[in-house]
Amino acid sequence: MAVAVIVARGPPVYAQGAAPGTAPPAPALPTPMPANEFLDRSFIFYGAPWSGPAGHRVPLVFEASISPHFYLYDSLAARTPFGASGFAWSLVMTLQTRLRMTASESTPIRMPSYMPRLEVQFFRIWAPSAAEMEARARAERSPTFALLGVTVGINHHSNGQSGCAYDPTDAVADGTPACERLIPPPSTADLADLLNRTNGNFATNYVSVDLGYRRGQVGPANQILRSWTAALRGELHIPTPGGLLPSEADLYGRWRVRALGEYLREFGWGRLRFEGAFELVPDAAAAVVPYRLWAEVDLSFPRAGGVGLFARWYSGQDYYNAFFVDRLDQAQFGLLFDLSPMLPFAPRPTGR
Repeated sequence: MAVAVIVARGPPVYAQGAAPGTAPPAPALPTPMPANEFLDRSFIFYGAPWSGPAGHRVPLVFEASISPHFYLYDSLAARTPFGASGFAWSLVMTLQTRLRMTASESTPIRMPSYMPRLEVQFFRIWAPSAAEMEARARAERSPTFALLGVTVGINHHSNGQSGCAYDPTDAVADGTPACERLIPPPSTADLADLLNRTNGNFATNYVSVDLGYRRGQVGPANQILRSWTAALRGELHIPTPGGLLPSEADLYGRWRVRALGEYLREFGWGRLRFEGAFELVPDAAAAVVPYRLWAEVDLSFPRAGGVGLFARWYSGQDYYNAFFVDRLDQAQFGLLFDLSPMLPFAPRPTGR
């Protein structure tokens, strides 16, 4: 079978905006994926010993914290690849879910946590310039970057259950005056024994403010080589429809503060991260542990999509919705999913 090739001659065709005799403009670079700065990651793990006080512990099959982030707007990732210092912001919706599967009959997931939130982030970036890149290269030193972020969030945390939280017999319906009368005063010492651990309702609406500062060095490939992060967080839990009742807020606490530090090292084949945090809950009920403390080390592999391994020690108030009445001292180890890329910090051309 013969194939005919016809070549048509005619006037040259130029890209839009290019004059005859000049090269067409360079194509626009694709916008990188958002880097999820100062946001939660996803985990699936096993923890020992199991959660809950004596008499209420059930063997754990696994626990998971799934935190997908959906960007409605982001200008941070579009700025740093061009080395442009300045301001950026993003609007992020996160549909976080926490699950605990227990090794009881039918291996149920008891009272899962649903934690949707809408966050707006404001950033100030100090990116290295081309002159700094060249000067540091001659001195065999890596150029530095800095990132300051403020995150304001509107958050919800609930478990979608229909039972009365402080009715272990599950005989009283949630949302009724009889259920509200069962909410114990903050001086109660046996909150763990009063809790409905099968389908007790929990819900809170709160406002959060995070302040984070990250500083580090940029490697030869214009990616973050190492960084140090310090962050502060405040939460205000407000009694609202669909959230805490005032009497429940007296147990849970209306506000909490957190301090966090992190060190990250990039090796090309993997990322090593150390993290430590302390959270204070100063106005919780007397029988509720007034703090949360954890230390973590993890190793993730960008070439495997960000999957990695982690180990964490956690101590303090249980973070699993209505189980906040429990104390949790637990070693956790499993898989993490750090799916976002590292921010690229390409140098800004001199003179721009």
